[in-house]
Amino acid sequence: LIRQFLQAAIGSKEMFLAADDILIVISGGIASVGIFCAAGNSEGQFRKAWMILGIAMVADTLGEAAWTVIEVVLHQNPFPSVADLGYHVFYPFAFAAVLLLPENPVSRRESLKIFLDAGIAVIVFILIFWTFVMAPIAASIEGDTLTLAISLAYPVMDVLLFAALMHLIYRKIGSSETAPLVLLAAGMVAVLVVDMLFSIQIRQRTYVPGGLLDIGWLISNMLFFLAGMMQSDPKSLGHM
Repeated sequence: LIRQFLQAAIGSKEMFLAADDILIVISGGIASVGIFCAAGNSEGQFRKAWMILGIAMVADTLGEAAWTVIEVVLHQNPFPSVADLGYHVFYPFAFAAVLLLPENPVSRRESLKIFLDAGIAVIVFILIFWTFVMAPIAASIEGDTLTLAISLAYPVMDVLLFAALMHLIYRKIGSSETAPLVLLAAGMVAVLVVDMLFSIQIRQRTYVPGGLLDIGWLISNMLFFLAGMMQSDPKSLGHM
């Protein structure tokens, strides 16, 4: 209903789709600026981590821009396409950024407990993803190796992002920069949820461009932006 209302207000399906795609690109650009501001106002490991995360966000935004050109200008199906390359680059860089963030000092016993807890969570996540996402995708796509590879790459990358999220929650959050990292974790959760829904809809052929799913990407971008802005504000860090 919301989509139909906005489409009617804008005037046409094509204009609504263009506005929706451009809005996501702009939000990605804004998130990139916020993250690079965080890098510019940080030092040491934090600076490196936020810089790499900024590169990840730029890659994702370039993927969104490519998607927009293919869908709105060329009037072609943007999945699979070169846009997926930008999306896929986001995950390993985001993972690397989380690893570079300074860790909270813990004892060897606590470190082992954290490793086991996070490991169990990742294994459960992999089992759920394999059962409800990866296996159905592999079974539903026949004869198109490229589409199958790209479709399966998303849940595989989501596992990588989930592992980064667990590492962030268990080993990073709790330092003086807690609030920015909580927002960063929330942004990752939003990406994971939207990616899972996107993979399911692609498999079921029910994905609708410009649908409510796009709100999830907007939310994740804004959470990344807020995380960057909070990290870049030295005054805010003094109250965390």
